[in-house]
Amino acid sequence: MPMRRLAIVAALSLLSLKAFALPGCDGVIHGTVFNQNGSTAPNFRVTLYPLNGAIGIMLPEQRTNAAGKFRFTQVCQGNYTVIPTDRDSGYPFEAHWLYLYSYESLQVAISANKNQADFPLYLPPKPSFVQLDVVDALSREPIQNYTVKIRRERETSDTIVPRTGPNPNLIAIPEYQKFSLSITAEGYNRWRVKSGKGQLANLAPGATVNIQVRLTRLPYLPKPPNRR
Repeated sequence: MPMRRLAIVAALSLLSLKAFALPGCDGVIHGTVFNQNGSTAPNFRVTLYPLNGAIGIMLPEQRTNAAGKFRFTQVCQGNYTVIPTDRDSGYPFEAHWLYLYSYESLQVAISANKNQADFPLYLPPKPSFVQLDVVDALSREPIQNYTVKIRRERETSDTIVPRTGPNPNLIAIPEYQKFSLSITAEGYNRWRVKSGKGQLANLAPGATVNIQVRLTRLPYLPKPPNRR
């Protein structure tokens, strides 16, 4: 009798969960993570990233099984990509894969007509990282509100580097690419350095280089008096 009651309670609980499930959120995105040599990546952390702008406080993440497979369930309708976020393997969340390797081009859609999608994830080369310590050149006080931009060789404009994740001062750099890095903050002169020079001279793939950036203040120019 107790076992029968337990079974009834379990069934009612399952029905309740289905009854209160969000409409349009019964999708499944599954796939396999492959290393660069073609082998699968077991126990590898991946994150499901929505491309529709509706990003929650906590992004769904999980580790692959022994065969390198992952499976996200209860996925709402929309477009998604799956990004590698395994810090121990050299792919931390701060790598910002969307700008670094154009991951927005690798996406799947969950819709009313298609609620399952396969996403094979082929790991890109490990990026290099720059740990920034931005300070006032005179007082040495840290500056928190600054903008980081990167310009790859042959590009004519800068790209703003996202500063999100657990460590907003850790900037990911694409492997084997020539670039220039610039930092700006309100009231300060722009700071710029090119890859292979100065503090970025020894930036190796997969490595992290610590850089202290000393920003100099712009000269104070008093406003001209009002003329009558």
